[in-house]
Amino acid sequence: MTLKIPLVVALSSVLAACGGGTITEPASGVSSSSISSLVASSSVAPASSSSIAPVSSSSLAPVSSSSVVSSSSLPASSGASSSSAPRTPKITPLLSFGGSVFTFTYNAETMSFSEPREVSDAGDIRYVTTSNKGIIYTGGEDTVGAYTWDGTDFTQISSQPAGGRRGSGVDVHPNQKFLASSNYSTGEVVVFGLNDDGTIKDEPQIYAHGETSLPHWVGWRNDGKYLYSPFKGDDVIRKYAFDKNTGVLSPGEVAWRSEEGEAPRHMTFHPTLDVAYVLTEATSRVVVLSIQNNGSLTELQSVEALAADQTDKSGAADVEISLDGNNFYTSNRPNQTITTYSIAADGRLEVIDRDQQTIDKPRAFTVVDSRNLLFVANQGANTISAFMIGLAGELDFAAESSYSTLRNPAFIMQAKKTRQ
Repeated sequence: MTLKIPLVVALSSVLAACGGGTITEPASGVSSSSISSLVASSSVAPASSSSIAPVSSSSLAPVSSSSVVSSSSLPASSGASSSSAPRTPKITPLLSFGGSVFTFTYNAETMSFSEPREVSDAGDIRYVTTSNKGIIYTGGEDTVGAYTWDGTDFTQISSQPAGGRRGSGVDVHPNQKFLASSNYSTGEVVVFGLNDDGTIKDEPQIYAHGETSLPHWVGWRNDGKYLYSPFKGDDVIRKYAFDKNTGVLSPGEVAWRSEEGEAPRHMTFHPTLDVAYVLTEATSRVVVLSIQNNGSLTELQSVEALAADQTDKSGAADVEISLDGNNFYTSNRPNQTITTYSIAADGRLEVIDRDQQTIDKPRAFTVVDSRNLLFVANQGANTISAFMIGLAGELDFAAESSYSTLRNPAFIMQAKKTRQ
């Protein structure tokens, strides 16, 4: 586990080197990038980690990853003698999808969840994405849907036949005018047009690859020029050139091929580098891929998501990347594991930790960068686990929901109100 150095410790060490100074501990920790900028501004080299006593991260509340404000605007710690306004609890609203849609909140100050409330019986929704306006798009058994969320009501505004069965992925194009989806059981990649109000147009483009192809995710690269989909049954990732002006999707071509039987499942893209990451379901291998100008993918690195002594590698599920591009995460269901990686300047990965505390069949999880939190949907226990994200991206268990009302949670997301 990487050593965590809270802000108060790091800054106190710097001021001590300067010959004095007093630091009042803020309400919570900050990101390592913020600490680096503060240390640099002092014109004093930071103290080595060996001279700093470790402090338990359980006593620190997570904070936004935005820049640090002046100390005068931060609330004083409970032990400070100066008076200040009480700290506002850091409440994160959440939506869980699976057998039904539930809403609930997580309080980072008390490290506890509220009781879930069912807001829709829309059925077995396992893949969800949102537009810039916060419209929620879902992939179900045989439909794609569009919903709004006002903090209380989860309202459907549009629905279209999926062009196949058992939806396995949805993604909105960067220009917000198109919606891509994939169908696992029948092997289609589909692109719908979107109206200005976010509703889904009919007459989509459909590319069928056969029932044995098993596409399990779909998503546009950051610039929107190519759509990608990993096919578990074919052991390939296909790319589709896309014209954002005409909305025409080209036939799919193989962009990368895995080892036979590895079953590439989910992938994601680095926010600034020409790099993609794919997780294989059957072997729990993470492959770092360099993206070429023509959309093809070249293997840059291979990393084992599970420990070397773990003989059963199957059951890998989801992937997430932090907004700053510094950390990457994967889940494995049978081994009850969330693996954390650091990302180097060239996009290569290094495993930081493999966390298994209070995780039960983690199909999906989500990173809430603004709160330095990670939430895991425990499909095997009908619960949600919360983890605090440390300065190096490592995870510290915070809480598990104690309510049993959730039904088969397969997708978890931060709930943001739809903007009109």
